Amino acid sequence: MVSSTATSVRSTHDGNTFLVKEPGTIKSTKKDAAAFASLLEKPQPGCNALDLKNLTRADESRFTRWQETVLLRTLVNNRAGPGKNEGEGLSDMSSCLEFNVIGTHSSFSGAHVDGLPGTWLRVLTGTKLWFIPDDMSPDDWEAFGRLGPDWIPAGPCKIIVLEPDDVLVMRSGTPVVHAAMSLDLCILQGGMFWEFSSAAGILESLRWIAENQLATNEELALQLPDVIERLVQLLDSSPELFTTHLSQPDHDAHIQDLRALAEDMWNLGCACKAGCRSSCPCELDGRRCLPWCAGHSKKGKGQMRACMKIL
Repeated sequence: MVSSTATSVRSTHDGNTFLVKEPGTIKSTKKDAAAFASLLEKPQPGCNALDLKNLTRADESRFTRWQETVLLRTLVNNRAGPGKNEGEGLSDMSSCLEFNVIGTHSSFSGAHVDGLPGTWLRVLTGTKLWFIPDDMSPDDWEAFGRLGPDWIPAGPCKIIVLEPDDVLVMRSGTPVVHAAMSLDLCILQGGMFWEFSSAAGILESLRWIAENQLATNEELALQLPDVIERLVQLLDSSPELFTTHLSQPDHDAHIQDLRALAEDMWNLGCACKAGCRSSCPCELDGRRCLPWCAGHSKKGKGQMRACMKIL
């Protein structure tokens, strides 16, 4: 697996760059294809390469194609609903549907949540430890949102040992706080997914993550507002997809609640069109700017303003 992945990087990704987080650093550094392939063949301890485009081309876990779990894929591919024809896709978001994560021996990621709630992971090679704190209280969530990766749980944690062919699923209805450590060179295949029945929890989670950005090690995708807009369109065209888990009297109220949660996301951003300064509401609130900030995601295809990036 390691040799074939390194060969694939050299042969099909020449000219591409890969983001690698090295020991003792906060920000990832760029490596070209040759340097990244060498890192795989002669691993340097403590390195993490996150959210790689699907290098291994391994098969997805079967549950990602269930009708209940294809909400995110449906929105990214701009379908009218599961099984419908695809329209124009969202390139900025499509990479989250399938990716690889590579960690060398002793690499460690501190407490964090994923930028999009709902993640599945399969171990292709190596052994990974996954730490998940038990029963977080409101005070725990407040402290974690404020401290991010420096937060240490006051109570016990579950430790999950993941070995080749094990699949871990962190469901999409709530952010799952976790830390991870590689015991040897570990290659994971994974993807993000959303469940129709968890749409309310997903929207609430996205708002919490946007307001507590130290809690995640990812920048929010530029096209996330487009995904939320498509979710509202799907609520209008196919509301029954979101209500199959509810009794009939609750259907209309649930759809109205989902619309209100989606519309509320647009209140998160600033209106600094010419450039953000010290008076920017986002900066004053202690967070990076968001894709909802006026004009920020319009700067250019696939580009972010500096105020939106992890420094």
